[in-house]
Amino acid sequence: MSTAVPVSPRSALAYPLTLWIAWAASRLIGLAIVTQGTGAHPELDYYLDIVSETEAPEYPVPLLVPLTWIYALGPSTQPEFGRAFVYLVLIIDGLITAFLIHFRNPRANAAESHTRRLCAVGFWILFGLSAGPSMYMRLDIFPAVLVGGALALMAQHPRSASALLGLATSLKLWPGILAAGLVGRWSDRASWYRLASFAAALLGMAGLVAVINGPERLISPLGYQGDRGLQIESIAATPLIINGYQHPDHYYVGLAVSKSYEIEGPGVDAALTFASIGTAVTLLLAVAWACYRLFAGRWSARSTAHFSIAILLLLLATNKVFSPQYMVWLGPAVAVTLLQPWTTRRGEELNGTPAQRYRSVRGMYLIAAAVIVAMGLTTYVYPFAYDEIAYRLGGEWAPVAALTIRNALILAAAIGAFALVVVDEHNERPASASNPEETRKPATPPTVPEQRDKNRLALRFSAWRRSVSNSPDTTHKLGTPGKRDTQGLTRGIDWAAVALITFAGSAIRLLFLALMAAANGTSLADELGAWDTEYYLAIAKDGYFDADIHPEGPPHHHTLAFFPAIPMMIRAIHSVTLMSPAVAGFALNFVFLFFATAAVFALADRMKASRFEAFIGAVAVTCAPLTIVFHMPYTEALFMALSFWALVAMVDKRWIVAGVFVTLTGFVRLTAVDLIAVFGLMVLLQARKNWKAWIAVAVSALPIAGYLGWANRHLAEMGGYFGIQAEFWNSEFDYGVRSVTWVIERMLTGEDLASMFAATSMVVVPLLVAVTWKRIPWAVWFFSAAIATNVLLSDGIMSSRPRLLLPTAILLLPVVMWCARKLGARPVILLSGGWVLFSAWYSAHMLAVFPHAI
Repeated sequence: MSTAVPVSPRSALAYPLTLWIAWAASRLIGLAIVTQGTGAHPELDYYLDIVSETEAPEYPVPLLVPLTWIYALGPSTQPEFGRAFVYLVLIIDGLITAFLIHFRNPRANAAESHTRRLCAVGFWILFGLSAGPSMYMRLDIFPAVLVGGALALMAQHPRSASALLGLATSLKLWPGILAAGLVGRWSDRASWYRLASFAAALLGMAGLVAVINGPERLISPLGYQGDRGLQIESIAATPLIINGYQHPDHYYVGLAVSKSYEIEGPGVDAALTFASIGTAVTLLLAVAWACYRLFAGRWSARSTAHFSIAILLLLLATNKVFSPQYMVWLGPAVAVTLLQPWTTRRGEELNGTPAQRYRSVRGMYLIAAAVIVAMGLTTYVYPFAYDEIAYRLGGEWAPVAALTIRNALILAAAIGAFALVVVDEHNERPASASNPEETRKPATPPTVPEQRDKNRLALRFSAWRRSVSNSPDTTHKLGTPGKRDTQGLTRGIDWAAVALITFAGSAIRLLFLALMAAANGTSLADELGAWDTEYYLAIAKDGYFDADIHPEGPPHHHTLAFFPAIPMMIRAIHSVTLMSPAVAGFALNFVFLFFATAAVFALADRMKASRFEAFIGAVAVTCAPLTIVFHMPYTEALFMALSFWALVAMVDKRWIVAGVFVTLTGFVRLTAVDLIAVFGLMVLLQARKNWKAWIAVAVSALPIAGYLGWANRHLAEMGGYFGIQAEFWNSEFDYGVRSVTWVIERMLTGEDLASMFAATSMVVVPLLVAVTWKRIPWAVWFFSAAIATNVLLSDGIMSSRPRLLLPTAILLLPVVMWCARKLGARPVILLSGGWVLFSAWYSAHMLAVFPHAI
């Protein structure tokens, strides 16, 4: 005897037959409109011209393969070719629908499967209906489908999914940014398998194109993108379109060489600048996410899908080009994400509590709804109302309003998608990571004082040596036998917080600089290329002896003052990626800043700081005044990253690791001698009988000694390396005479705020060195004191002193910890916010307003 089970309305709607009927009806309605007069659509005409007689350097070669197939089947007239293209897209549309309808996951219950299927297929039906010509008459559907397929396979077949993503990147450039989502923990072999699969597919297709069509054809789409202006549909152009509707005489809209309609008039340059900044920040955010995953681990297909949608939305929101077909990129990815429960093994529970899962799913539903509405508004603007913007701006208000609402929805969806990524990351963390009390190890019992060594230095140093040995930097006896900390140097780092500080701090500084540059009649790019940037970029392009810097005398009399690390890395990145040296330097320094911020967290952990104290301390250190140089091809970001990690290794008594970092600083700048001296002192005090440590000290001095010797040989007629420093930069050791007289002079007669702050910093840093005695690990204190001594006891360009003293900002850590414990969280947060804003203003002021070098 069987019992009838009642069927809910939702389950009835989710039946495959019902969904197929709904899809077929929607596509018949759409095709009845789309296929009428297909020969009149310029996109399809252009595609026929491409495969029959003309070149299309703006398209990657693999993207043209579907057009070649269609043309090979026989359609030769424009209407026939157009209909064949539409029918091919319809077949692909049907395959996507079949997957969404018939996908089964045995781990999900029936009710959940019906809900997911109904939402995913419903979204795809509405999206295809609202997309219209943008989906059925443009090539962008092909890479979009491959990206959707990659996300669909990511949980069960991650290597195949990664290869599919690499293939999509060969079709169109934009899927390449999604590769950041493939990164997992560096020690996980699965992470490297995913990246290798992606690289193999992409490089394989690139090699095939280079062999068949030549290497020039391989890079032609990159050059084409660089020549484009501000497209009228882009979000950056929206305020100008609104202003143009009110004042149509102030703006001109026309068809550019790039075959898109671009706007010209007041504010266009500023809008292009903000779009360029936004795109750069988007790329940097992808890099930050990859770096975070590289060390934090916890890779999952679910997080990759959510990150992919978020970064795509942000890429659309920040791009200076936002053609209607770009919206198609989102369709398959969102549909697959709505369908998948994102588990990888039978019996594995869904991440998070039911309430957390509900909030996550509800957030994706809202994003999907925004995408559908935005797609409909896009189709209304193009092709139905495009002429009212492109040719008759100022006539009809409805197209301008629809475009504005569409762009607002995309921006809101991008923000919501990143909020969803953050929430998911928080929910997926193990309970031990979210509750520091569960992970904090019990305090190490006091160690028995070691037996006095018979060959100890002198008795008068014994008490002080014991204090050094028992200082906070030796709490974890990593150099002694016994159980070793499995996290090593990265202990205590919150990688999500590192990424947030790096990204947010950079964005605030760049925003301040962009605003101040515009107010002073310059551009962001001009300011980021000021002062010593000229030398580093010239060396990277042409070398030390042929640099185009137009100096008085041979170029190497100036260029040899700069150490080779930054120019060599910029040149290498430029050679591999073909990006401009300035952009290469910007990207490199962002990565260096990320790792410098992580090192601050590691040092804060060695000082027994709480998570909140470490976060505020990292903000204070990495957002100090004049940190705008972290975004210029200067050495500060690289030197701080290497020095701080060397200090972490010294605190942990990892002498070989410390030696590696110290050795690398010898290629960066002259102040590496301070770190080398500190390294030797710490080995003398804490590892005097460790011969490997002494070898590390000796090796660490070789790069700087070698470069100075080489430079002195070429600068013999100028008095060597230090001769040109004194000749052109007034840089010589004068025991602080010039520093003292300059500070007194500025305090008594100074008028400009920039010089006053520089003088103040030269007074505050020695005070910080004094008050932090015995309050921080010895290696950190010695390093800060050595840097301060070297800078303040030398002559030179005094306005650059805040920049040269940036490594001593690590002394702010104990100050921040004391303030957090005495004042509480809210005052410290307000103070740190004020510190960040003041530092961003001062950084921008020193570049855009202050007339002297930094």
